Amino acid sequence: TDPLTGCHNRRFLEQVMDRELQRHARFQLPLSMLFIDIDRFKQINDTLGHEAGDQVLQYVARFLKRYIREADYIFRWGGDEFLVLITCAADEASRKAAVLKASFDAAPEAVELPPGIGLSVGWAEVPPGTEDLLPLIKEADERMYVDKGKAAKVGVKESRAARRPGGRSPS
Repeated sequence: TDPLTGCHNRRFLEQVMDRELQRHARFQLPLSMLFIDIDRFKQINDTLGHEAGDQVLQYVARFLKRYIREADYIFRWGGDEFLVLITCAADEASRKAAVLKASFDAAPEAVELPPGIGLSVGWAEVPPGTEDLLPLIKEADERMYVDKGKAAKVGVKESRAARRPGGRSPS
């Protein structure tokens, strides 16, 4: 377990990967993954400090635990990246990615986050017969970067401060 977020750590994926691949094959269950990155995270650490960055990571972990089924796995993959192993096919994984992003942006408690924080999410379906998830993690990571590029073209998301009561940002 990652001590900061309470999510599974990367090593735990290595421990459960074979078991989960076998379980999904045996019961013919679809399996996908979501690769999640926190937008503008480096800027938070650089401008507000690592304590603020840690608080953002903890918030995102709590958010994911609320929106991801308990039967699925949430891993802290790296610095500001999370990986979710989820029982669903590609179309549902794609929808889940969009719902996660929209729910994160709309969460009322997110007004306490630094402005511009959002999620970029990529996904990949695990085909039957897969023996190693690492190439698929790369595919999901590449889709996440495509998603991040789309967000950058649209511009910075609405400032969370603008959603504070009265629409005023604190001075």
